[in-house]
Amino acid sequence: MRLESLITIEGLVVIGLGEGPATPILLTSRHVPFSAGETIELTCEFERLPLPRGRYFVWVGVFRNNRDLLPWRPAAHADVVGSRLDRSPPAIVRLAPVAAKTTWSTD
Repeated sequence: MRLESLITIEGLVVIGLGEGPATPILLTSRHVPFSAGETIELTCEFERLPLPRGRYFVWVGVFRNNRDLLPWRPAAHADVVGSRLDRSPPAIVRLAPVAAKTTWSTD
């Protein structure tokens, strides 16, 4: 992501990954100093995504003292290549599509 600031300031950069709406499944943040007139290139890499394959949306915002410097908004989409999500029975509602590697055994 490339960000430019008109003034020297530090902001909390927040990145989220979700299925579409503004409520992310994963969220990460970092305080970043911005210098007036400079453009910075910021890279965030998730080491492991506990998500099944599919299309997800990247949300981004920059905040300082509970003020929006860059309001929370969708910035891009990402296609995740991963495992398929197990189907749930009809009576169970899954809050988030999180996939975890599991090992099963029996005695």
